[in-house]
Amino acid sequence: MIGLVLAFLFACPKPPPILNPVDWTEPPRLPSPTAGSYARVKDTPPDPGVRQVLGSRDWDASLSGAAAGVALEVVLGRGGLTPPEIREAAWRAGWMYPVQRVQTVGASIGAGPPQALRPLLAGVPSGSDIGLVRARGDQQDLWVLLTSTPRKDLGVFPRQLARGARLKLPAMEGVRFAVADPQGKLSEGHLDVEWSTGADTDGEWLVELRDQGGLLARFPIYVGLVPPDGALLRAGDAPANAQEAVAQVQEVLASVRSVYGLRSPQVDTLLQSAVPWVQLNRSLTASEIGARVGVEEGSMWRFDCTADTVEICLDEMVWDPRARPALLADQLLLGIGADLAPNGVHVTLLMAKE
Repeated sequence: MIGLVLAFLFACPKPPPILNPVDWTEPPRLPSPTAGSYARVKDTPPDPGVRQVLGSRDWDASLSGAAAGVALEVVLGRGGLTPPEIREAAWRAGWMYPVQRVQTVGASIGAGPPQALRPLLAGVPSGSDIGLVRARGDQQDLWVLLTSTPRKDLGVFPRQLARGARLKLPAMEGVRFAVADPQGKLSEGHLDVEWSTGADTDGEWLVELRDQGGLLARFPIYVGLVPPDGALLRAGDAPANAQEAVAQVQEVLASVRSVYGLRSPQVDTLLQSAVPWVQLNRSLTASEIGARVGVEEGSMWRFDCTADTVEICLDEMVWDPRARPALLADQLLLGIGADLAPNGVHVTLLMAKE
């Protein structure tokens, strides 16, 4: 008889946890939007409202810190939801993986979670990490949901290093790395074994990790200085015509280079004359273009992008370690082509070191 009772007790499902009632008029409790390292951090939300909405689903403190950074920028009217702003909010919070989805839902202050939030959570794919926060503005509460699906847990990396420390990447089978130092010197290879280098130059080191499925992670590590608070690029204004788009490309690159203490790039006559030919031949490599315009092997780069604005378009190139040898060259020459398209602006950019 005792055995039957024990069997019955062990067969009963575990009751759900008892949650205290939420006072929705109380100010939300946000996780920190800044972190000292990059890592996945499973934790408990500090906000009781977020805990209630999530139920038994996992919550990541780093990804939620990114959501907090995005939410604060929006409710304070300082920023928006552009890809560059979201990615840099993720970096500041210690999230190095690509963010797949960003969704926001507004609610009246003190009214509790909006009905639209639950189907959004229900639609998060199994295995995805969740970043969820509630922030309060003057007029409403704003719920921000970020989702990301890392294919590999890459461990922990520092956001800052002292000058002279070792920058290390652990061995990871099937993973390739690309690292650009603050002067644009590029190192690439496979992580079949650990890779490391002396962080002997102050500034921003850009790290990218890829596998056969594509991008795993991309993140900056700051040596000898504090990581910046703001985004390098934001949304920008949509150009009215192709000529304005070309001018914006030059302005954006000049602005980016000024942040790194470099002089503005210059449009080169030979590179510019090659742009129409390059635009008509999308498969041309940088080496083939360089041979035509007289630029030696390894000193020529081609970049194409399409996005809503020039800033968003160029963002991918600015944060590509492989573009850093050109972007951070002492003297940079350009050839610029741009066309307006139904989906925004298309840019063809030729870059060469003088």
